[in-house]
Amino acid sequence: MKLANRIRTGDSIAPPLSWALSSLTPLTRLGMWLRKRKKVTSVNAHVISVGNITAGGTGKTPAVIRIAKEQIALGKKVGILTRGYGTKSKEAIVVSSNVSPDEYYSELGDEPAVILRHVPDAIVFKAVNRVAAAKLAAYEHGCTVLILDDGFQYIHLDRKENILLIDSTNPFGNGNLLPRGFLREPLEELRRATRCIVTRCSSDTNRTAIKQELQKHNPGCPLEWTTHAPSYFYHVATGEEYPLDHFNGQRAVAACSIGNPESFTKTLGALEIEISETRAYDDHAPIPSEAFDTESPIIITEKDAVRLKTPPKNVYALVVELRPYP
Repeated sequence: MKLANRIRTGDSIAPPLSWALSSLTPLTRLGMWLRKRKKVTSVNAHVISVGNITAGGTGKTPAVIRIAKEQIALGKKVGILTRGYGTKSKEAIVVSSNVSPDEYYSELGDEPAVILRHVPDAIVFKAVNRVAAAKLAAYEHGCTVLILDDGFQYIHLDRKENILLIDSTNPFGNGNLLPRGFLREPLEELRRATRCIVTRCSSDTNRTAIKQELQKHNPGCPLEWTTHAPSYFYHVATGEEYPLDHFNGQRAVAACSIGNPESFTKTLGALEIEISETRAYDDHAPIPSEAFDTESPIIITEKDAVRLKTPPKNVYALVVELRPYP
């Protein structure tokens, strides 16, 4: 197992490697120290930050989609500010309205491509300097609501809402900061959240422990329990949609390049699909062509699907939605 996965899943790491990783923590904290010394900039828009305090996937994309849909339903013009990891564009700011849908992934990134598939009325602004992107969105494109994707640590853009996502399957990593652990910041920074959404909840979720940790640092913070609920499958090559029982009782291969591959396999298993193998790759990386070399159906995530230029005929994507959990 790769070191990053061992850290994410909380496996023990013996000295001297554990000591070496811990010694690097001050370097990882330097970036936040520098950000805290930058001027905080406000724009004439309602800024909603959606982020997390841990590294890896907490389920931000379905949350951003839900929030964007809610705001558009209220008659707001929504702009989404993203860094667009892994894109090749050299432009300082890329605006989705200037990009054809076929180029969403290459120009904006995989997560923005998924968001635009579900919320085509939103405008995505991809930029490392998201303060500049926020000004462009508010003053030149007339966006009244800006969603700052992965923005909990991007503190020099002022926001009205600071929504923190907590993955119930690994809420606070192993309690250690990067790179020894999976925490981006100390847990006392939970105090900055205006609202928390706990994702991937199930009957096994230890609600008491999560709530106690949050209340210790942020008393009275609103807390919502949610799950990533499967919605439907679609054939990646044709876009044809299929109900959730389409693969019931069948053997299939799961393939993904996401931050939490175990959750994807668990979701498919709950749909009564016999997963013969899970082929997991680094987050945001395209799934290699050899991963599709099988006669069985291959089920991937939406984020993986938008990366495929010529999807094989046996590849299907599972669409999930963020829904309240009882």
